[in-house]
Amino acid sequence: MRLLLQLLGRTGRTELCWGRTPRRDWRSFAAACDYHQVAAIVYCRLQDLVGFTVPPALLEHLRARFYRVSAYNYHLAAKLIELTSQLEQAHISVLAFKGPAAAIMAYGDLALRQYEDLDLVIRVEDVWKAVDLMIGSGFQTDADSYQPTNPGYLERYHAITLEAPDKSYNVDVHWQLARDHARDFGPDIARFWERTERLVLPQGSVSTLCREDMFLALCLHGTKHRWGRLKWLLDIAELLRKAETLDWSRVEEMASSRPAARASGSLGVLLARELLEIPVPAKLQRCCVRRNEPARSHQPSVRKFFREVARLGTTPGTIGTIRGTSTGLCWGWRIGLWRG
Repeated sequence: MRLLLQLLGRTGRTELCWGRTPRRDWRSFAAACDYHQVAAIVYCRLQDLVGFTVPPALLEHLRARFYRVSAYNYHLAAKLIELTSQLEQAHISVLAFKGPAAAIMAYGDLALRQYEDLDLVIRVEDVWKAVDLMIGSGFQTDADSYQPTNPGYLERYHAITLEAPDKSYNVDVHWQLARDHARDFGPDIARFWERTERLVLPQGSVSTLCREDMFLALCLHGTKHRWGRLKWLLDIAELLRKAETLDWSRVEEMASSRPAARASGSLGVLLARELLEIPVPAKLQRCCVRRNEPARSHQPSVRKFFREVARLGTTPGTIGTIRGTSTGLCWGWRIGLWRG
């Protein structure tokens, strides 16, 4: 696991070593890459290393994953352009979230961020109009999710999943980023529409969240899922690596009235710094808890979390154990992670 974290963290490292490990260990490494959905970028990072011997079978496994992920990502990006164009022609405002938009913003390349479905953000008043349009185009959803006459449904839930006509992918239509009890851990979705961006993809362009909203929304997504996959943490790390493309004072301003959003943002930054050794941008350091600050009530939990990661690793067989620790962090750090 240490090797995987090093590969996902600092680039240009030359001191990496496979070590004297049993031959079967490459299989557990490959399984971890697959589980965390980082095989494509790990393959590229290994290709860039000089003087580092990779087991041929592992390299072939990662190469196959890279080409599969790349082909599927481009396929979904084309579907995204088709679908958003159809919605916009029906005068339905739509924003791309995660998926191809996060791949371009954070990695600059569709092939490097694995995604399995598409996510759209729709204004709450347009949700059923959008869903009806998609159903009319052949998408399907279950009867329990389709409740246009139930006014409480949109208040309680945050998204509807529709299956594509060819059943090759799903589309999550969001009007919120999380269910009612977790919405405060992210940015104010009602403000998204004031600061959208037009993002150019190889197949066309699409409207999406501004980079600052995307950063906080991805922190919410990782926190909501207890940072159970390294892909979600790598999204944050890659955005931090491109710090000059974000207005960090704007991030601070956006989270100033939402303490829980500050907490999930700080958690994402802290984990990227501690696990992937990503430098925190200078403009962000004044907002975050520094490593050398005097001990505070949450710091023993932080140390315990990192010890568990080092001891267990984040493989499929141990992720549940680590989640038990990270749950307390995610939901317990509601106050004090960022300086007010």
